[in-house]
Amino acid sequence: MRRKILVILLALCVTFSFTGMSFADTGASQYADQSFYGNFEQALDYAKDKLINKSGSFQVFYYTDDENFLKNNNRKTMEAELFKHTGKGNEGDYLYLSMKDGFSCGIDPVLFTKDMVGGGGLPPASDFNGYKYMVIMTFYTSYYLTKDQEDAVTSKLKEAEKSLNLAGLSDYEKVEKIYTYVTDNVKYGGNSDLQFTSYGAAVDNLAVCEGFATLLYRMLLDQGIDARIITSEDKNHAWNIVRLGNAYYYLDSTWDRTEKYDKVSRNYFLKGKSDFTDHECTDSQYADEDFQKKYPLANAAYNKENPEEAAHFLSDWKVVTKPTCVLSGVEKRTCDCGYSEERVIPALDHTVKHVEAKAATTKATGNKEYYYCEDCDKYFLDANCTKETTLSDVTIAKLISKSQKITTKKISTYKASNLKKKAKTFSLGAKAKGKLTYKVTVGKSKNITVSKAGKVTLKKGCKKGAYKVKISAASLKSGKYYYKATSKTVTIKVK
Repeated sequence: MRRKILVILLALCVTFSFTGMSFADTGASQYADQSFYGNFEQALDYAKDKLINKSGSFQVFYYTDDENFLKNNNRKTMEAELFKHTGKGNEGDYLYLSMKDGFSCGIDPVLFTKDMVGGGGLPPASDFNGYKYMVIMTFYTSYYLTKDQEDAVTSKLKEAEKSLNLAGLSDYEKVEKIYTYVTDNVKYGGNSDLQFTSYGAAVDNLAVCEGFATLLYRMLLDQGIDARIITSEDKNHAWNIVRLGNAYYYLDSTWDRTEKYDKVSRNYFLKGKSDFTDHECTDSQYADEDFQKKYPLANAAYNKENPEEAAHFLSDWKVVTKPTCVLSGVEKRTCDCGYSEERVIPALDHTVKHVEAKAATTKATGNKEYYYCEDCDKYFLDANCTKETTLSDVTIAKLISKSQKITTKKISTYKASNLKKKAKTFSLGAKAKGKLTYKVTVGKSKNITVSKAGKVTLKKGCKKGAYKVKISAASLKSGKYYYKATSKTVTIKVK
């Protein structure tokens, strides 16, 4: 559990025109025995020292000729400078989290006049180097700890560090001993503001996550081992990262102590990105690209037998070979040291279009049934795309148009006298490419008929005359040819 920090910057003259305030308005005597600073960083260093020493409300005097001071030095720039990470255990994250209700700062710009300079406690004119304005920054603060309590923490940590015999140890050995000290000695809990502090953790041995994290931060930095405190609003939790070698590793002494609230484990000791996934933090300050570059996290847990194993700072994955519908691809990421990793990109699914079979004509090609993938430009005979084919194999060429000829046997001439007592049946013997059909076109059925098979019957008592039968051959597709329909009429004479 952690609480929120509030930092407020109050601009008392937001227009910053400097026309309404002067030495005459404020009185020079109030500036006697004050420290004056000629640049913003020095003024904030003084303010930081005041915060470290748990001073109550205080003022910092700063002179400038920048009319845009309020715009250029807003709450974010002031907060960043006061609480920037310096590598000192009692500054940076530790100092920021020591503020009980945050702090507010009122900025009061005053226009210099001739009667101010060198009088009423102000520095001589030579010290101002031509600056026009004096800015009074008034800080209103409250802390979790008093100066005496902070001194008690310092004294306790000196005793602890002496008992741990840290001199001469490697950074890993120091981290392990300090982490063990915290998880062995601090229990999770508390019912006062001290639960959020290093005092609660180090002196009372009772704290919540913020107390665990600030104590670990302080002890690591005091040993020259770089660390940061990570706070998460959405997780309502705080933990640490620590540098070993060229990479930073996760530490959560709270969860390693508070599993069942009274059991020590090493489930969250020196973990990398791949094995600390239940601590994802979406807070913008840690998602910032500059923060991530400055504090590169190892990919996997620290391996004391091979410390460099997880410490590569790998680039984003870049595609080396694009996947297709039939072949997998490859992507690669690299470290500046030359180390690289590759992984397979699975082959893509086919985007299949079903094409139904279509007969060829004399005017257009046809095709067999097939499946086509637009992504890989391949053709398949089945919907699962396991039987590959080609466009030429499924394409049916245009048909070649040809005429067909109907042939028949030689037709005899028949005598009516022979048909008086007996009918005569004979075959026309017609042949052609297409299917044949027959029809009597001249002659009545009492005299002549023709069967589907092309057999002509001259009926008994058939009269003399010239009878005609039309033979029709249907069109036909055969192989690459298209045979046109045709017909032929034969004449059968009876005398």
